[in-house]
Amino acid sequence: MWSKGGELLSRSKSTEDYLWGIDWSPDGKYIVTSSKEGKIIIWDKNANSINELK
Repeated sequence: MWSKGGELLSRSKSTEDYLWGIDWSPDGKYIVTSSKEGKIIIWDKNANSINELK
């Protein structure tokens, strides 16, 4: 996972799912990703998963 500024935050496991979108909260504390499989994941700024919506 990459920061908005282009810094590598974390390497993720290999998966068959594809990342469809990514956005950052205005304060930079959270990252939200969406995937082809319909998962929406909320991450903290250190790329730790906080919540997953299906």
